[in-house]
Amino acid sequence: MLRMQPFKYVVKYIPGSQNIVDSLSRLLVVPKNELKQGEINQAEEYIRFVASESTPNAVKIEDVDKMSLNDKELQNIRIYLTVKQELSSIGHIVLRGTRLIIPTELRNQILKLGHEGHPGIVLMKQRLRSKVWWPNMDRSIEEYCKSCYGCQLVANPEKPEPMIQTSLPSKPWEQISADFLGPLPSGEYLFTVVDYYSRWLEVTIMSKSTSADRVIDALDKMFTIHGLPISIATDNGPQFISDTFKSYLVQNGIVHRRITPLWPAANGEIERQNRSLLKRMRIANAEKKNLSTEIQTYLKMYRSAPHCTTGVSPAELLFNRTLRTKLPDIQIRSHDDTEVRDRDSHRKEKGKLYADTRRNATTNDLKAGDSVLVKQNRGNKLSTTFNPKPFTLLEKHGNSVVVQNDDGDTYKRNVTHIKRFIERKSSENQNVNSENVNNENQNVNSENQNVNSGNVNSENQNVYSENQNVYSEIQNQNISSENQNVLKGNQNGGINDKAQSNKLMKSVPSLEPSKPSRPTRDRKLPSRYKDFVETIVYVGLYTVN
Repeated sequence: MLRMQPFKYVVKYIPGSQNIVDSLSRLLVVPKNELKQGEINQAEEYIRFVASESTPNAVKIEDVDKMSLNDKELQNIRIYLTVKQELSSIGHIVLRGTRLIIPTELRNQILKLGHEGHPGIVLMKQRLRSKVWWPNMDRSIEEYCKSCYGCQLVANPEKPEPMIQTSLPSKPWEQISADFLGPLPSGEYLFTVVDYYSRWLEVTIMSKSTSADRVIDALDKMFTIHGLPISIATDNGPQFISDTFKSYLVQNGIVHRRITPLWPAANGEIERQNRSLLKRMRIANAEKKNLSTEIQTYLKMYRSAPHCTTGVSPAELLFNRTLRTKLPDIQIRSHDDTEVRDRDSHRKEKGKLYADTRRNATTNDLKAGDSVLVKQNRGNKLSTTFNPKPFTLLEKHGNSVVVQNDDGDTYKRNVTHIKRFIERKSSENQNVNSENVNNENQNVNSENQNVNSGNVNSENQNVYSENQNVYSEIQNQNISSENQNVLKGNQNGGINDKAQSNKLMKSVPSLEPSKPSRPTRDRKLPSRYKDFVETIVYVGLYTVN
């Protein structure tokens, strides 16, 4: 019949007496070379087409697994499969054990109530876990705590980023660093300058005035001896950011590198030298010696002694010769620049690893355009750690960032002085749970409600049989003392009075009697949690005369 379908024909009945027997078998076979173009195997192709299209393809288990992975309805079901043995319901209220499963619309309100008093993430989880539950509740709690505006203002700043090593210059006196140490009890300041290559230290004692002109005079004396450097690094003191100092550096072709404000560690070499210098000054003050004389004595010792990092004295690296001291010495010393660089790199790497481990340094993912909170000076005990107004991050270079406020003012800070600002999502977005429930999932939920109301398939009959046992126990009032306490707690949390509770119990549909449930054991409180009974024995003392 399939072979005849391409043709149009009419079926007529012919009696056997008039029909020629086996007429079709006597038809002549027409050779293929005599057939026209397009008539070859036309019937065969049509039969093959009909057979291939009419036969359904088998569905593989791999295809079902692949499609089930992204199916929204099955994703919602899989969430509750892990706790299916703990689920039960009273009316329209769904329980997981003794905890209420909160609907999506009420989860934001529950989070708000649980965060009253601003508890931390751990404490807030402990509060809510004992009373309520919903899928991915811990993640919702973490996001709510991290986005709390008040908690962000008083939270700890970000951890510092890993240290960045300063490369050793190619020649002495190419890169120098300057800073002030003081004020001293006499009102004087020490202007210190150190060479990054040789670690040579220059110290100038200044009076109470530390203006830019005094700084320029001190630098001129040093540059007369050692020459002009390529760059100088300073902090953001008023004398270093003045126009007079800027024009002086421009005239001499010196590049000025200012460190990040409020972060002295960016100029660590000179800060370390100041600490060593301050130690000797304290000793001199304790021994009632002249500070100026003791400073010169310290500089003679420091410049001629091998440095702990380079292994060579600063004088030998700067002047390529050793200084004669009071100690007897007959050796002719010469330094190898390659060895110095290896020791410098090794010691810096060792110090970097130690500092990064000690400070728990981590690389943050801040980028331009992020909203951040900037650390502020605390005026009193009630001042917050960060400025209440968020700033916008403009640039980030290593551990130095540039931020801008709403007025357009820009500030340069270290990454430890800022913290990412997490804005709390709107109430509509918070109502959407972590499964990204959209409008399509709402239709799925409505279908699931219809299933729960009575349209139960054969796979869910076992689950509903357990619920029937629960309902039959409630109706027969064969509830153990522990379950009665649970139901009372649930009724007190969700029902105001007895009338509403009776109404709720009447709303439970009547179910057929089910098999008797397993007997429950009596749970007793461990003895270590029982009340301690203290017995006091009074002993009387009598005196006999």
